[in-house]
Amino acid sequence: MNLGIIGNGAREHSLCFKLLKSNKVNKIFCIPGNAGTNDIAENVDINVLDFENIYDFVKKNNIQMLIVGPEAPLVHGIVDFFEDKDIKIFGPNLKASQLEGSKLFMKNICKKFNIPTANFEEVKTLVDAEKFLNSSKFPVVVKSDGLAAGKGVTICENKDQALKDIKEIINGKFKSSKKVFLEEFLEGEEASFFVITDGVNFKSIGTAQDHKRIGEGDKGLNTGGMGAYSPSYLINPDIEKKIIDKIIKPTISGMNKIGCPYKGILYAGIVLKNNEPKLIEYNIRFGDPECQVLMMRLKNDLFDLIESTFDGSLKNKDIKWTEEPCITVVAASKGYPKEFEKNMEIKNVKDLQLNDKVQLFHAATFLDEKGYGKLGNEFFDSCWVQRCSEAEHSFSVVRKFAKHYCSELSEEEKKEGYTAQQIQEMIIGSPEKMTLLNLLPFFPLYYNGKTKFSPIHVSDISEIIAYIIDKSICSEIIECVGPEVMTFKEIIEKLLNLIGKKRMLISLPISIAKSMAFFLEKIPKPLLTRDQLKLLKYDNVLSNNNKSNIDIGIHPKRKFTDEVKKYSYMWKEGGEYSK
Repeated sequence: MNLGIIGNGAREHSLCFKLLKSNKVNKIFCIPGNAGTNDIAENVDINVLDFENIYDFVKKNNIQMLIVGPEAPLVHGIVDFFEDKDIKIFGPNLKASQLEGSKLFMKNICKKFNIPTANFEEVKTLVDAEKFLNSSKFPVVVKSDGLAAGKGVTICENKDQALKDIKEIINGKFKSSKKVFLEEFLEGEEASFFVITDGVNFKSIGTAQDHKRIGEGDKGLNTGGMGAYSPSYLINPDIEKKIIDKIIKPTISGMNKIGCPYKGILYAGIVLKNNEPKLIEYNIRFGDPECQVLMMRLKNDLFDLIESTFDGSLKNKDIKWTEEPCITVVAASKGYPKEFEKNMEIKNVKDLQLNDKVQLFHAATFLDEKGYGKLGNEFFDSCWVQRCSEAEHSFSVVRKFAKHYCSELSEEEKKEGYTAQQIQEMIIGSPEKMTLLNLLPFFPLYYNGKTKFSPIHVSDISEIIAYIIDKSICSEIIECVGPEVMTFKEIIEKLLNLIGKKRMLISLPISIAKSMAFFLEKIPKPLLTRDQLKLLKYDNVLSNNNKSNIDIGIHPKRKFTDEVKKYSYMWKEGGEYSK
């Protein structure tokens, strides 16, 4: 079958990459595509909103199905246009696309079908806005009703900032809509939840978490997305069931009830607090950059899944994933998301060692007359599977921690409030866990405290990552270890010595430990989880199956005791966490 993919971003490049693995797909045409899709498909220089010319090309080239990547053509009715001409097209129709095209439509759906979300208020004038803000608790979320390329949402810390953003929207900052509404700020951690649906049946098609802010430490201006990882560590089976029962099911059934069945990819932005999910907003397509990490992890034939939404077989599908996490990092043109450099040459792309676990996805790149790749509007993504043990630890966070220890923080970065306590939490765990040494007359040892660890300081990790990037090391697993090996019992003894406390260390039968973890993981800030207990069963030292940081010439410099000593005063008598 010949396919047409609408769009020119990294999302569309990753869809092309995945769809070409299907034995049912002969050829893919990307409309308009980019420099990356040009290598694996045929690019077609037609605007995504030029439906008539797209139709002419589809007929001439025997394209039997269209798959729409971005939201703009969906909101402008591309599905209705091609369905009227009896051409298969994957995505929601014009009416259903209002779930993203109009945030107010989405909020009213939530209100009508009791879907948990933030309280909101539409405001039409600055006077109305000021009245609402005078009685509001800050921060407040300001949203443009229409499409805004992921930039129509701001979190305002004060009234002046909120009024400024509201005025800009009312004055036409976003051409799609001058409507604006205010929303309560939902505290908690965010995650992305995706389903594929035929309008009645649906299947969960993965979780991810993206990072919107341009700066390190989740600071700075909002963007279309600077990176993502999958799966989201926030969504366990219990949380997933709540999301499906309270959010996804009522939405799909509710859309049918109002005569607006939803077909395609439904992307729910979720915020979690105390293990209870609330809907932030819906998107009517795969996220970008979330799509990139999902396509790297999905084992299923993507075309087969999409085809099943047309032939009624979706309900019989079983979604399968790789066990490894995946992370994508976005390389943006200098200055983005403000004024940024354009037409920058991308060098050495052909020299990259890419495979099924390491990929580069282009976004809005193009080829010049010499065939050189150029960075057009914004950026391109590098996507890794199995590169790091915890995908959620982004490179930017690692660099920020390293800079702190090297005393390289600028005065502006210091103002951001990156505290020693935050550094300490990364190295030795949260205060809640450490405080157990103060609260309890004894401390439990799991697996007799014999599990071995080789702690490595975050600045050493940063040096390793910088070396891997600089030397373009690809398709390899690098095990990172510190300068010393200690048992769990030895680590606890060192911590007790540093804070000047004496405690009985008792080996706890694993059956009792599992029961404790079952209850402790249900509290808002769990002191112990069953997953942590599983990890404690295995030594966290060199496996000798892969290269280590020592093998590539990076010898760890910082020792556990020396570094923890810098923060141990907080648990000594009279310290912040001493009891």
